[in-house]
Amino acid sequence: AVLVAASSSAFASVYFERILKDRPRDADGGRAENSLWRRNIELSTWTVPMNGLLALLQSSPSTPLSDPLRGFERSTWALIAVNGFGGLLVAVVIKYADNIWKGFATAGAILLTGLLAPLLELGPPPNALLLLGAALVVASVLLYAATPPPPHRTAARAVLL
Repeated sequence: AVLVAASSSAFASVYFERILKDRPRDADGGRAENSLWRRNIELSTWTVPMNGLLALLQSSPSTPLSDPLRGFERSTWALIAVNGFGGLLVAVVIKYADNIWKGFATAGAILLTGLLAPLLELGPPPNALLLLGAALVVASVLLYAATPPPPHRTAARAVLL
């Protein structure tokens, strides 16, 4: 199940990156400009009917959707705003960077949350696995961002040149 979830998530991320970066042709044969907002709206429109149906199924049959925001508090609205901003931030990162950097940013956010939660009294102190994960994320970012070394000339190639 984890392998299927990871594979489908990776496919979705790569497809999303392609959608954002692939520009369709306009009427003159040139490249048309794709707005980040337009792409986000295109990709999210299918969720409106799905969530509307879910809201109808979860409401009472006698008064459907009578109080759809029941139980929403300030913290709920703050979470909605943070998640919305995070989604837009992911789209910007993918548009101007790539999917690998998005993965690094996600891993960094998880680690930062794990390290800051105890300071804000929101969670337990970091354990050895979190620290190992932090070290692996930092090492992978450094390796990915590093300039590759120049290829070595072997003795056989040097003789031929």
